[in-house]
Amino acid sequence: MEEIVKGESVIARQDYNLYGVNVNGKEGIYCDTNKETGRALIYFPEVEEYGEIIDFERVSPGMVPEKNKGFAGRLSKLEFTIERNFTGFGSVVGDRR
Repeated sequence: MEEIVKGESVIARQDYNLYGVNVNGKEGIYCDTNKETGRALIYFPEVEEYGEIIDFERVSPGMVPEKNKGFAGRLSKLEFTIERNFTGFGSVVGDRR
């Protein structure tokens, strides 16, 4: 089987509630796969949201449709540029104010 390509059209084949919409049977755009969970990050234009899907069907393996090329070209991995403390403003790790 050919490796999946960023921007490929896919169809969700599992029940997945995405903000009140079941995306099962809906077309989305493949973005990436989480290596730890095996879930694919798929963007659903109809809902304008992303979902983490395990069971999906590739529409045209290895092909990125023209309608997806602009979106796929803008995708990039989140990169942290500085380390941040997420415990809250003015608090330190272990602070229980």
